Amino acid sequence: MTVNFEVPRIDYEGNGTTFSYSFLWSSSDPNEIYVTLNDVLLTEGIEYELEDYTPEYGGNVVFYSVPLAGDDIVIYRQTPITQQVDFTTEPFPVETTEFAYDKDTRILQELRVLGDGTGGVVNLSATALPTQVQINNSGGSDAFIQPWTTDGLLAGVSLGEVVQPGGPVPEDGSPSAKPEGYIYWVLEELI
Repeated sequence: MTVNFEVPRIDYEGNGTTFSYSFLWSSSDPNEIYVTLNDVLLTEGIEYELEDYTPEYGGNVVFYSVPLAGDDIVIYRQTPITQQVDFTTEPFPVETTEFAYDKDTRILQELRVLGDGTGGVVNLSATALPTQVQINNSGGSDAFIQPWTTDGLLAGVSLGEVVQPGGPVPEDGSPSAKPEGYIYWVLEELI
C-alpha cells in the first residue's frame, strides 16, 4: 500500500441529531484511531463504535448517544512510534519493508501536520529572563535553560534571540566561543 499526503485529524461540532462522523485517512490498525468529545478521550465499545473501517480509506465513528449541539468532536490518528519489524536477508521482504515505510510516513504526517496526535502544530519561542532563558512550548511543558559565560560576560542562549527564517545565525560548522557540547538551535516554522 502507498500513503498519500493526509491530514489525520478532523474536527466536528455536534448538532444534537447526528450520530455518525466520518474520517478519510489510512491507518494500519483501527486501534490507532482516537476520538475525543469536549477534550475527553472516549473508548470504543463504550461511547462509540468504529464502523465501515478499512485500513486504506478510514471509516465512521458512530456514537451510542448523540453528541449535543455545540459539542466538540475530534477524530485523529496516533500511530505508535515503535519499530517491530525484524527484517530477514533472503529473499527481500517486499511487503514487510513497505509496511515499515508506510508506518514511518504516517508518523511523520502526524508530527508535521498535527505537531502531536491530539493538538495543533507545536510552536516554540524563547523568552529571555534575568537569570535564565525560557523555551515556550505550545505543545507541552516549557523548558528553562541556564546561561553560561565566557570571560565573565554572559553569552550563548541567555543573550540569544529568536530570528525569522533566513535570519542571522551561525553557519553550520563555523567556529564559535560556545562551550563544548552546546549547540545553536534554529526554530523554523514547518507549515
